[in-house]
Amino acid sequence: MGLLLILAVLGQPPLSARPDSLDNAPRPINVEQVSLHSALSDGGRSGQPDRWFAMDKFWHFTASFVTVGAAYQFSTDRVVLSKPWPATLALGGTFTLGVSKEFYDLAGPGKHFSWKDLVADAAGICVGYFVFIHDF
Repeated sequence: MGLLLILAVLGQPPLSARPDSLDNAPRPINVEQVSLHSALSDGGRSGQPDRWFAMDKFWHFTASFVTVGAAYQFSTDRVVLSKPWPATLALGGTFTLGVSKEFYDLAGPGKHFSWKDLVADAAGICVGYFVFIHDF
């Protein structure tokens, strides 16, 4: 499932192919848009506020949850790593994917970075840890 998430992110058209893109040169990060208090984290792209309970947050939570489980199972059953490594790779790798996705969104034409998306990712990682990794 983590592979599907990676393919979905990488399957996005390049910046130069998007209709509102002027060039494919990297754009500098505007620090003003990376704010906890921004009303529109999508940069005004849709005109809707970044809500805590939106379908986008559900997908961030679900993708993180499933990726933790898939990465942990893959590293324990297929790669057969010793005990601390599978959890470290599953949790750290999933967190890195979530942060990378937000920076990818920040570099895009809409230039939106959502802290709420990262919170949804972190919640999915935490729940995934307790469901797939933690021994009760």
